Amino acid sequence: MEIDFKSTPEYRKKYAHFYDAILTLLKDPKSSINVNSITNLAGFSRSSIRKDRDQWKVLFEDIEIANNFQLQKPHFVAKDTVKKSKAINATAKEYKAKYLNILSAFYDLSRIVDDQHLAIKKFETEINEKSHLITVLKQEIETIKSNEK
Repeated sequence: MEIDFKSTPEYRKKYAHFYDAILTLLKDPKSSINVNSITNLAGFSRSSIRKDRDQWKVLFEDIEIANNFQLQKPHFVAKDTVKKSKAINATAKEYKAKYLNILSAFYDLSRIVDDQHLAIKKFETEINEKSHLITVLKQEIETIKSNEK
């Protein structure tokens, strides 16, 4: 497990307690590597390392490098995969719900169209019957008029 830190060997020697903490955390495949975990393991408080001081910038970069290395271990890859899987499943569930709503709406519209089609056929039948009656009545009127003459 060889990590290429940005710091110099002298810097690592000067702050060996922090680098020992980093290496200890790297041995545990499930541990998070961040400033809090490193300072706690080294026996310091979080406030002892401040971002605004130049002396700690290199340590912060090395912590980031160690964290990225740690995140590539199977535990964190699996954790990330589970997280992505949950997000994908949630999205799939959302799309399924939308699909079922659209399908239900389509079914409702289809039923409405069928009902309207039946109503139109009924009205066409009524119109044909009325037209036939009108034709019969016109013929009767014609026969009555012709009989009067």
